[in-house]
Amino acid sequence: MLNLKVFDFYFIDIFYNFFIYSFIGWLYESSYVSITKKILVNRGFLNGPIIPLYGCGATIVYLIFWRYKDNDLLVFFGSMLVTTVLEYVTSFLMEEIFHAKWWDYSDMKFNLQGRVCLEASLLWGVLSLLMINVI
Repeated sequence: MLNLKVFDFYFIDIFYNFFIYSFIGWLYESSYVSITKKILVNRGFLNGPIIPLYGCGATIVYLIFWRYKDNDLLVFFGSMLVTTVLEYVTSFLMEEIFHAKWWDYSDMKFNLQGRVCLEASLLWGVLSLLMINVI
């Protein structure tokens, strides 16, 4: 099973990538919200220190854009598009299934129904470049 390949990547690498970035996303988001609200906040939607949306986004970006790691513009704009679509669809589905909003960008400029915004999309592009080229 550990030698199983998916899209020319070992399954174990995809598995670890998902959980590592789910944890990093939880650290980032919980820290950011805790600092802005000045109170300790667990932003995880599940029990435990992971946010699967970050793991999914990072893993999808890794699978699609790793082979283009020498083309920063493609990685930046492509991953920005992919992660923004993922964030929008996830927000929509979570609202439909759980009847709750986990995030709301309505107060941000250039937002789409409060589900996504330009500032967050640009951040996903930068973080994707960092993941592909540095981490």
